[in-house]
This record gives sequence, C-alpha cells and structure tokens, in this order.
Amino acid sequence: MNSMIAPPDAMRRPSAAVTRNQTGGNMSDVQHPRRTSAAERMRRSRERRRNGLRLVPVDVHDHEVAALVRLGFLSATAQDDPDAIGDALGRFLDGIPGLQEEP
Repeated sequence: MNSMIAPPDAMRRPSAAVTRNQTGGNMSDVQHPRRTSAAERMRRSRERRRNGLRLVPVDVHDHEVAALVRLGFLSATAQDDPDAIGDALGRFLDGIPGLQEEP
C-alpha cells in the first residue's frame, strides 16, 4: 500500500462548520445535517469489514429459532427479533470447536 495515501476514514474531518453569530460576537458551531441512511449503511459495512465480519442473509426455520431458545443462545422474548436471532446464530457458531480464528 502506498504510504502517501491515507484510508478514507483517516481523511474524514469533523462535520461542524464555524460561523459568526448575528451580533458579530464569538464563533459558534453549526452542525451539518445527519448522515443519510445510505451513508450510514456504508459506514457500518466498512466497519464490519475492518472487524472481519460479513453480513449474510440467511433463511432460518422456526424450529431452528426454537432450538436457539432451547439451547440458551436466544431468549424466548426475542425470538421474533431478526437482530437478536442473528446475534444468537453468531454466538452458536462461535461455540463450535475449530471455527475460532487461528492465532
């Protein structure tokens, strides 16, 4: 990698603009609009990649969700929450011998 080129995140500046108030007094910060949903999705995608994760859509049967609850990886109250199911599947896979990252 060329040492003169910084990764995109390293070049990002804080998102505040400085302006004078109406009386010409002290400087004040004015925040820019929030990130767009597309920008937020891309930020999360890049963060996952940096952490070695991949987002993969997976079809999960009801009996598999029930097994995650029965095995203690998922609470019964969260069995309809897709994020909780994804987290439970991750914990389940992390517990399988041989799947851990090698040193």
